[in-house]
Amino acid sequence: METKNNKMLLGSFLAFAIGLIIAIPLRIYQVAKLIEPESGFYSNTSNFTIPFLYIILIASAVAIIALFFVNKKIPFTTPESKNIVLAVFAIIFAVTLIIDAANRFVELFSISADFRSLISSYSFSGYFAKRGGFALILEIISASVSAVYFSLFAMRNLKLFGSLSRFKILPLFPLVWIMSRMICLFLKTIRFLNVSDIVLELFMLSFAMLFFFAFARIIANIEAEGSVKKICPFGIVTALLAFTVSIPRLIMLVVGLKGRLVSGYPFYPCDLAMAAFIIVFLVYAIKTTKDAPAVELPEENPENIVEPLEVKAESVEQSTASESSEVIDETTSTESISEEQTEISENAESDKADNNDTATESNLTEENAENEQSSQQDDKTEE
Repeated sequence: METKNNKMLLGSFLAFAIGLIIAIPLRIYQVAKLIEPESGFYSNTSNFTIPFLYIILIASAVAIIALFFVNKKIPFTTPESKNIVLAVFAIIFAVTLIIDAANRFVELFSISADFRSLISSYSFSGYFAKRGGFALILEIISASVSAVYFSLFAMRNLKLFGSLSRFKILPLFPLVWIMSRMICLFLKTIRFLNVSDIVLELFMLSFAMLFFFAFARIIANIEAEGSVKKICPFGIVTALLAFTVSIPRLIMLVVGLKGRLVSGYPFYPCDLAMAAFIIVFLVYAIKTTKDAPAVELPEENPENIVEPLEVKAESVEQSTASESSEVIDETTSTESISEEQTEISENAESDKADNNDTATESNLTEENAENEQSSQQDDKTEE
């Protein structure tokens, strides 16, 4: 059974790797050749790479989720020992969250500047809400607090901080950060199905929300066992979609084709860092349990059943004999104590009698002395 479970786990990571190897080149080709940077639409909707990319991603996601949910027991445990690699990826993720918060803060100023330059019937609060200003504020706050949380997570893996299970609210802020990003995405006034960037980001954020919800429950130790089967498949699918979204955009920046990126959909370093952190975390969480020594159980046959019963009967007899010997020892000690007390009392009575005899003798001696004195006085009187 354990070998079968390990094969299923390897199969899920293999599905992730195959899907990633096929999806990233297809997406790079689409960004470089098919997508219009101004609108985000496909210039040639009949191109075979469009449906093929979606088929690959859906098939990989279904295979990953199915293999994990069919697996009866997932060898998963949160890494507790010192882990420098996981700490480094957590720090990188925290830094990219700060960068994301700073970029959103700049967007807030752009919203206020656009309102001053426009003549609109909206009030500032109405225009601010329509542009997603309140969602941006929520994203800034949640991203900043999440950066603090993952910094503490890194310190815990470096043995510089204690357990994070005492924090029940702090692990929820990465989930709030994902939800605020989804709100900003829904506020974009554009047709979702025609813009592939929105579709991919929407599914990425949906699975990321499920992952961080399970992640928060496991770290806070709130029904952690029920979340194990969710954190692994949802995390791997999130990483698959995040790599597919972020790596092509990064490559466009590196090769000098920044103009091919769709307006309003830049490269987010936090997406790439999030995907890397998820994979490293899951690999170490599963690897920790697989490295633990297995406990071999004895085979169930009549000989193995009779022998323990005989040993148990012998142990019961030995324990009974030891208990009876203890009772005898206690009785003997009690009798010896009573004898000692009797001897002490007899010695006390004899000492008392001796004292009385001594007192009587002293009284007789005094009486004799007085009689002698009285006789001497009588003799003197007669003389």
